Amino acid sequence: MSPSIAAWGDSLTYGNEDGTGVSYPGVVSSLLGAPVYNGGVGGQNCAEIQADFFAGTGELNDLTLIWAGRNDVPGGTTSTVLACIQTMVAALPVPKRFLVLSVLNSGAEPAGSPNYDAIIKLNGSLAAAFPSNYLDVRSMLVAKYNPALAQDAIDNANDAPPTSLRFDILHLNAAGYTDVAGWVAAWIQSHGGVTGSLAQLASGGLWNTTITLVNTSSMPTEVLLNFFDNNGGSLSLPLVFPQTSSAPVQAASLDETIAAGGELTIQTAGSASQPTQEGWAQFLSNGAIAGSAVLVWPTAAGPQATALQFETRDPAAFVLWFDNTGGNATGMAVANLTNQAVTVPVILLDDAGASLGTSSLSLPAYGHESFMLADPDFGYYPVTAGKRGTMEFDTPPGGQISTMGISAAPGGAITNIPVVAK
Repeated sequence: MSPSIAAWGDSLTYGNEDGTGVSYPGVVSSLLGAPVYNGGVGGQNCAEIQADFFAGTGELNDLTLIWAGRNDVPGGTTSTVLACIQTMVAALPVPKRFLVLSVLNSGAEPAGSPNYDAIIKLNGSLAAAFPSNYLDVRSMLVAKYNPALAQDAIDNANDAPPTSLRFDILHLNAAGYTDVAGWVAAWIQSHGGVTGSLAQLASGGLWNTTITLVNTSSMPTEVLLNFFDNNGGSLSLPLVFPQTSSAPVQAASLDETIAAGGELTIQTAGSASQPTQEGWAQFLSNGAIAGSAVLVWPTAAGPQATALQFETRDPAAFVLWFDNTGGNATGMAVANLTNQAVTVPVILLDDAGASLGTSSLSLPAYGHESFMLADPDFGYYPVTAGKRGTMEFDTPPGGQISTMGISAAPGGAITNIPVVAK
């Protein structure tokens, strides 16, 4: 699942001073294959950037990039800019996934000048306040000078970003913004955290679900788990935590911190007498978290279970095989991961590659649908009865989906169907 990213700042975020159309958020989007909102506005100080940030709460996405404070020098104080950025960070949803970029000095602000000293002090305060979420792009640009160019060598001696990477005395050119974007994208890939989805979970009736989240990093990591029902609303479920307590807790979301190398196990606790509650799960983390789940249902031969991995991909389509021959039955589930209603195109092929038709599924924002393909009472696709083949779910334009499939044998055994990204 690709992260949704928002970048806030001044003209250094907006970019394109040289008329090439290049901005660092645009290049980050290309490098990561993820949408990046560019909230940069030329000339804004930190307070004005903050005002736009709060006005654009719809852009408080999975990951927030902040490059603010340049237009507060000279005149602004370190404490004012730091408090401004801290207020923005405090407003981010948990788990807080963000990156603060260091303020640049211009070619006219060499080491030892008053503005240079103010910028170095400000950057030191940002680094101390956000030690794990700070990127010193100023120093990285300074180090990228070309020693074969006389002016670059002078800039390096002045501890200023090199002329070869600048459009004017301060702003970067296309090469400079591309360098910044590369460093930001690399940070996101190594520190940006994970988002994932589980296209089906169920509690009560004949079903229960066990979710396991594992922290593969060397530091404690925060994780937020949200449950959604078929209509996209919050799905409140009875949950138990077998590692610490068997007493059920009713919740539609969880905010937990997992110890370094540790795991968190969560079980739904629906009873057989309760109607089955079903939907999907989303998890967000600010670190290296891997998730899986086990769906369990009872049969005359004993409990049957199948394991599922949390989906983290965002391809153009997902493809799953189905087998409705010899008494086998196939079930599918689809979840809409976005806050907009979507229509999901569906393509059916038999095992020889011949068309069995096309269709579509309409899902509300954060909605979900699960179904048996050929069940005579609840089947969505009777054309698949007695056949093998594949079912393709195409990602809607501007949307994002998650899918899963289960194959049920005549004796009740169930198995997960691998989901192929196309």
